[in-house]
Parts: sequence; C-alpha cells; structure tokens
Amino acid sequence: MGETSINVAGVRGVAGEFDSVAEELQKAIQQLRGLSFGGASAGRWHTTKGDAVRDGLREVVTHLENWQRTNTAIAEQLRATAQRYADRDAKNKARVAAVNGR
Repeated sequence: MGETSINVAGVRGVAGEFDSVAEELQKAIQQLRGLSFGGASAGRWHTTKGDAVRDGLREVVTHLENWQRTNTAIAEQLRATAQRYADRDAKNKARVAAVNGR
C-alpha cells in the first residue's frame, strides 16, 4: 500500500502567503475607499465622466473585496486541512507505536 503525505509546515506557509495577499488587498481597498471623486468634483463640463470614474472605482473596490475574501477563505481552508492531516498523522503514529509496543 502506498503512502501519502503532505508537508504540513509548507501548507501552513502557503496559507500565510494567502493571508499576506489578503492584507495587501485590504490596504488597497482602504486607500481606494478614501478617494472621493464624482461629477461634482470633476467640474460642470465633466460631470458624467466624473460619475463614471466614481462608479468604476466602486466596481474595482467590489472586485478587490471579493478577491480579499477569497484569499482569506483559502488560507483558512489550507490551515484547517493541514491541522486535520497533522492530527490524523499523530493518531496513526500512536496506533502504530501501540501495536509495536512502543
């Protein structure tokens, strides 16, 4: 019977990378949310284009928020999977040790 194993520390490291990306995305989201632009600030001759810029920024923020949430969820699932594997591996090692009288 073949063996299957994962590098638990490696998986946790990858989860940390997803967390880092999520943190950077959150910084970008906060920065973009701080921008206030619209038709009124674009000037009377550019009201429509100013509103379009504002709407475009809102759309970008929405996509970034989705991306940030997805990265956070992936990190959480990777950590949970690594922990389940580590727990199962420890139980299996304990069983083998018990059978072998160790």
